[in-house]
Amino acid sequence: MPSITEILFALGLGQYVVGVTTYCNYPPEVVELVKEGRVSTVGGPWTVDLEKVLSLKPDLVLAMVSPHAKLKEKFAELGLRVFFLPDARNVDDVIATIRLVAAIFGVEGRAEPVVKAIEDSVARVRSAVASAGRPRVLYLIGPPSWGLYSAGGDTFIGWLIEAAGGSNVARVYSSWPRLSREFIVSQDPEVVIISVMGADAKAIYTDILTNLPELLETTAWRNGRVYLITGEADDMVSRPGPRIGRALELLAQLIHPEIFGEPTRVDVINLVKAVATPTQATAAETLVAT
Repeated sequence: MPSITEILFALGLGQYVVGVTTYCNYPPEVVELVKEGRVSTVGGPWTVDLEKVLSLKPDLVLAMVSPHAKLKEKFAELGLRVFFLPDARNVDDVIATIRLVAAIFGVEGRAEPVVKAIEDSVARVRSAVASAGRPRVLYLIGPPSWGLYSAGGDTFIGWLIEAAGGSNVARVYSSWPRLSREFIVSQDPEVVIISVMGADAKAIYTDILTNLPELLETTAWRNGRVYLITGEADDMVSRPGPRIGRALELLAQLIHPEIFGEPTRVDVINLVKAVATPTQATAAETLVAT
C-alpha cells in the first residue's frame, strides 16, 4: 500500500524497503529507487504478484487488513512473514499505525516528530473552523461515470471532511457507498470535490454532462465550488499516511476558502471556472464574492 511506503520512508526506514506497489510514488526517492532497480514493484494493492514478492526474499511483509486479509493463507503457504496493519478510519488510527510501524522496527523516537506535525495541523484547522458554518460536502471518488462512489462516515476521508469543517453528505453510509443521483439532488451539496488521478477539467465536465447533469443545478456549481483534485493532491487525500495533516489543510481550503484562502496548486482545479465562458466565469466569481 502506498500509505505503508510513505510511513516507512517518513520513519527513515527506506533503506530496508525492497518492494512497493506500482502506485507508490512518494517520497520522490521511491520513484528514483524503482528506476534504478534498487526497489521492485509487486503489482497494485489489489493485484499483488505473490511470486514477485517471494522472489525478493523479504524478512517481513507489511500489509493492510483490507484488502490483503484474503491473502493470509497464501502468504502462509509461501512461508512469508506478514504483519497486517489495521485499516485507518481517522487521524487517531493513522497515528497509531505510524507508532506501530516504528515499534516493529525499534525506532519509536522517530515517530514523534511525524506525529507532532500531524497533530499540529489538526489543531490549527480545528481551531480555525470551530465557530464556522459547516457546508454540505459531496466527495466523489472518480468521475460520475465510475458509479458515484463516495466516502462514508466511517472512512478516513469522511473524517477529513468533518475535521475540515464540512458536513459529509454521505456520512449516513458506511465504507465507500455508491450514491444515487436522487440522493445527491436531495442533499444539494454546497461543495463538491471530485478526486481523479490524471484527469483534466474538460473531460470531467463532459462526464458530468453525460452522467450527472443534475450537478449543474446544485448550490455548489452555482457558487463556483466544484473542485477536481488530481496528481499529488489526490494522493494526499486518498492515503491514510503521514501526509494526512497536509490533506486536512487542503480540504479546509476547499471547504472554507473564506478562512484559509483557495489553494493555488496546479493539481487542484476549480471546475466551474475552468469550463466556464468568460461571462459565466464572471458570474461565478460574483456569487463566490457575495
